[in-house]
Amino acid sequence: MKKALSLIVALTLCLASTGCAASEKETAEPVTVATEVVVETTAETQPQETVAETEAVSVTEMPADAYFKNPNINVGYQTGDRMLEVYDCRMYPMENGITRFEVDYKTVAGLQPVVFAHLDDGDDEPDYWYEAENLTTEEESTLVFEMETEFLSQTFGPDVHFRNEFGFEESWVLIYHTEQMFRITDGDPVGEATELMASKDGNVTVYSAHMQALNNGYVRFTVDCKPQKDRYISFYNPPEGSRFMCISQEPTSGQRETIMVDVRAEDVDGLHNINLNFFNGDAPVARIYLNSPITDFDELDANQFAAFIGGNGQLALLYYGVIDEAVIGATLTAEDGTTVEVTEDIVDKNGDGHSLLWFKECKAKRGDTVSITLAKEGYEDISLALYVH
Repeated sequence: MKKALSLIVALTLCLASTGCAASEKETAEPVTVATEVVVETTAETQPQETVAETEAVSVTEMPADAYFKNPNINVGYQTGDRMLEVYDCRMYPMENGITRFEVDYKTVAGLQPVVFAHLDDGDDEPDYWYEAENLTTEEESTLVFEMETEFLSQTFGPDVHFRNEFGFEESWVLIYHTEQMFRITDGDPVGEATELMASKDGNVTVYSAHMQALNNGYVRFTVDCKPQKDRYISFYNPPEGSRFMCISQEPTSGQRETIMVDVRAEDVDGLHNINLNFFNGDAPVARIYLNSPITDFDELDANQFAAFIGGNGQLALLYYGVIDEAVIGATLTAEDGTTVEVTEDIVDKNGDGHSLLWFKECKAKRGDTVSITLAKEGYEDISLALYVH
């Protein structure tokens, strides 16, 4: 879907002092932004005074934890001669329900600034799209664009791309709200830490992972790993970060390091799968999958099951997570009535530590779709229709 846009012409406003003041305030204060118009004296004109005028823009500053100036900006470029420098980024939520962004930058001439954003709905089609009227020059410039504040709250923030005449991206800026940045709170640990099962995809080494409840309503995640150098990290609940999305402020060092993130307990309540993406630009190059054991049959997610034929020709159900304790004592029933009880003998792990349930009594081949019911006394049945890989 396309969002109706309210756009304004790009202009340069000296608002650095206003932004600094916002970070120190804890309550919202209306602010009037003033600009000065200087009229130069020439031989053909009479001297004129400097005229001070007030621009009709009422800006409501947000508390320090919601307002950002110089946010985490991941600046990238595809070729060495297409360098992009970003000097500052400002966000101004206004009383009319619109949020204004100002990005101070310098790049090469002839590129088209394009701004877009996606709702958290799994659709690749942008829900916001704005193309600046003027192409870039070699001078320092300010890109100004607006989007509805309510819409912005449902996105991960705007992406700014600079495209050449063929439509290819030469450089980009990813803008994130401070609420989405990695944070460490002042909470104290409560109880014992839980060890998480960690698997990975791509060039990253994982040594250990833990989660720890804190006494301030947060949960702390600690991941000891060694990613590649100059990678930013997104930490979120799969598949699309519908509950939370945290972004690192600094790139990785390429050395073994400990990643720590505090997330609100309410955002991770009932979750057993969390992902870390290591990305360069806007493309992930490695992932870490964190899983905590599921002990209650009620917490199983039918969407996390998959089916495949193993090397021995037997059907196996894969669950992306650890569910051994939750499924022991349950029964698997195929569409033809074939039934097997889930015991320790048929529960296994794959190379990434995810649970496998071997259902050798069920006859299937690759390309089939099998209908299987997983049932346990005292719980609602789980019905599965799985494509066999």
